[in-house]
Amino acid sequence: MGVNKALSSANITKFLVFSNTAGKTDIRLLLTEMNYEESVFDVSIRMSVTVVDAAALPNFAPISSTFDDLKLAGGEKVEVGFTDNYGNEYELEMYIDTLDELGNTTKTQTYRISMVSMEYLMNESKRVRKKYEGKISDSLVKILQEDLQTGKDIFVDETINNYSFLGVNKKPFYWCISLAKKSVPFKKGQVAGYFFYENYFGYQFKALDELFAQDPKFSCIYNETTDRIPGGYDAKILDYTFDNNINFQNELKLGTYNTERFDFNPYDQRYKENPFTFQEQEGAIVPVAKTRITERINPIFIESPSRFLDYPQDIGTLPPGSHLEEQLKKSKEPNLELDDIATQAAMRYQQACTIQVTITIAANLGLNVGDIIFADIPEVSSTFKPKPENTNSGLYMISELCHKLTPRRSATKLVLIRDSYDR
Repeated sequence: MGVNKALSSANITKFLVFSNTAGKTDIRLLLTEMNYEESVFDVSIRMSVTVVDAAALPNFAPISSTFDDLKLAGGEKVEVGFTDNYGNEYELEMYIDTLDELGNTTKTQTYRISMVSMEYLMNESKRVRKKYEGKISDSLVKILQEDLQTGKDIFVDETINNYSFLGVNKKPFYWCISLAKKSVPFKKGQVAGYFFYENYFGYQFKALDELFAQDPKFSCIYNETTDRIPGGYDAKILDYTFDNNINFQNELKLGTYNTERFDFNPYDQRYKENPFTFQEQEGAIVPVAKTRITERINPIFIESPSRFLDYPQDIGTLPPGSHLEEQLKKSKEPNLELDDIATQAAMRYQQACTIQVTITIAANLGLNVGDIIFADIPEVSSTFKPKPENTNSGLYMISELCHKLTPRRSATKLVLIRDSYDR
């Protein structure tokens, strides 16, 4: 399929709004733009549409607009269906979060409807109150199913570390995000950090390094042709923008390469120094590309820690077990081994987003955040046919995406990240 064909208007098959008080209406013919969004940093998928509501009768008799008939007030269910030009189809249920008026005349009314998942709104009235213990991944699933009461699929990379905690009346998504920062998938003492997010398929609790280890799902290239997609690629990049802003001082301040923790043990009243450098990740982290960023950095600035963390250890406050005897046996053990987790997770999050590029392709609903793709970016050259360059081409993870559909054009914008250079 040519690029122009893939870019042509996709099909919105359904946009059925269920009024809380006035029945239901399919208003897909009133939509002038639809955006569907996912992000590995967001607990909800999101949608927004622009609606132009114009009505008139041959005798110019006064009639009310669809917007007025629906009596929208927030929280309405919307059933949405749409397809791309590759045959992929989405069917989903969203709920109205905000409604913004963009302008109106005596004959037309223009407004934007923003929608989120039901759980995003229900999270405001749900609370976690029970005690949880055992594997963090197991606790997260229980919070989503029992406290948030979601019926959606949950995809989890199993954690190897345990954690005991009380819900203390916090919202479910608060704990999901908090637990992600405390989770270890493998190689304890070398790597940590998860993403918790929602995509089209459900909730994802994924280890950062497990995501980066995936095989590529899609390949694309930027070239100067107008319509042809070269052999061996799935799509043509229509435009791209690199976020090449370097702020080295800020990276040092955040401890991206060398961080040290001071842990205070309340049981024996001792401090313990826990330095952690990028070299200690070797063997556990497999970079997406060939050359780690640290290989290009002046070593004199990362020989010593540039960030210091000071935390009391969680010892004796909430030992696991349902009986006193069992709890006493573990009362001197740390509940969460922060020296093995916190610094690794903080550093890994910073490293993962060091290189970022935003690309636009023809709308493709077969892509989701968390997928790995291959992108060929051209070299800066005075030649008529520049070749794909080596440094910035290669594998990336999709961290954010937006499928944008209009009556004339359908495109997908992807924010891609990675932690290393070269193919």
